[in-house]
Amino acid sequence: KSYNAGLQIGEMVKSRILPMSKSAFEGTPDSIRENSFNEGFIAGVCGDVSVYTMDEAEKTFRKKREQVENAKNAAIKKINADWLVENAKKEGVKVTPSGLQYKIITEGNGAIPKKEDKVTVKYEGKTIDDSIFDSSYSRNPNTTSFRCDQVIKGWTEALTMMPIGSKWELYIPENLAYGDRQAGKIKPYSTLIFTVELVNIEPQIVVEPQKTIVGKKAEGKGKIRK
Repeated sequence: KSYNAGLQIGEMVKSRILPMSKSAFEGTPDSIRENSFNEGFIAGVCGDVSVYTMDEAEKTFRKKREQVENAKNAAIKKINADWLVENAKKEGVKVTPSGLQYKIITEGNGAIPKKEDKVTVKYEGKTIDDSIFDSSYSRNPNTTSFRCDQVIKGWTEALTMMPIGSKWELYIPENLAYGDRQAGKIKPYSTLIFTVELVNIEPQIVVEPQKTIVGKKAEGKGKIRK
């Protein structure tokens, strides 16, 4: 039983932990070498600290992993930032003070929503490599509704400039999108491209506050005596 337990743990290390560690350093000068990994694993099991103490090993590995992650993130941010610089030069593309870029495909002439308004839209979203990550056009119904202030900053800013009937293409920098977070198929630091059609603004239901009768009893329907 003891042998089989050790065998299963060894298989888990080989099939899951080792590949995961390799992928973290893939494409860098600090790639994981399987022989050295196995030697370190056996040293850890046996408590052999002749090469590294556990504390030294943990700090060294964490430092290298952070360096690799920072370098990868910096490269991704540069690619997306450079793309935005070139895109801003294209005909018809406008840039707001926040860095949001947009291009008017169809100019609407309806009302413009406010932040607290609920709107109905059609849209398609993709990344700068043309990979589509979401599209209302592929669903039935092909519209979706939400409040303007309940979406990413780039969407909120654009929607509150768009008249009903407009169709725009948005180019949203990562700081107005998901930043360093992974969001489904969207990788951290991604610039997002959306085609957006503003279909309608849903009317808000205003609830009148109830009146409280104070003092003497009210006389007549809807009358309040002081």
